[in-house]
Amino acid sequence: MADTSLRSKKRNDDYEKWRKKTITSFLEWWQKNKHRENDPIIAVTHEDAIAFVNSLEVEGEDGKLRTASTISRKYQTIHSLFAHVLPAGAANPFDSISVGQIEGDETIHRTPLKTMEDIDLLLETAKKHDELIYQLATVGVYGAFRKGDLCELEWADVALTEKWDADDGKEHFGVIHRTLNKTKVDVAIPMFQPVKDIMDLRFTTRKEGAKYIFPEARELYQTRYGQEVLTNRLKRIYTIAF
Repeated sequence: MADTSLRSKKRNDDYEKWRKKTITSFLEWWQKNKHRENDPIIAVTHEDAIAFVNSLEVEGEDGKLRTASTISRKYQTIHSLFAHVLPAGAANPFDSISVGQIEGDETIHRTPLKTMEDIDLLLETAKKHDELIYQLATVGVYGAFRKGDLCELEWADVALTEKWDADDGKEHFGVIHRTLNKTKVDVAIPMFQPVKDIMDLRFTTRKEGAKYIFPEARELYQTRYGQEVLTNRLKRIYTIAF
């Protein structure tokens, strides 16, 4: 009986050490990556939480990839931490984060966007939950732009009144002229109506002298952390949609 009690105590002690180590690793990650001076820990955003969970997928201290079950346990630990430290009624930034469908020690990854129905669902979901990601994704889908090209799009690249012809026999207006960052190829992308609607809205609400079409995205894209924020916001839409 005593032996059983000792084993139980050791398991509890080991778990407590593991839990404290997990919390410490999160605090160290937060201090290293937050980019907002003097923010208290309760200032962690949903985007920060997603970025941390994604960081768990990289190699562990022993050089091996962490298993899905380990990632899930670490996520649950930090989620519980915030549930206890946040003021009553405050939203937990670790709510509604998918850490993969667990099957043994494997993570099952879905592969959406195989059909136009998948694309429509993604854009509809983004429209409901994140307007910036909706606009970036729409222009990206219809123009086949990479993230960098999207964020760097300038008003000088856009001809809102340039005419182009389609097979429907109707007149269409709006063309994006761009030298792609990676390939250095000059392209002329006609604006289909969803893209034209976004460009018209952006044009009428832009600040005087604005250079970039998506200035808030361009600002984020200047740092690695900001790029992760954009990527994680899109991942969140994937999670909701699929």
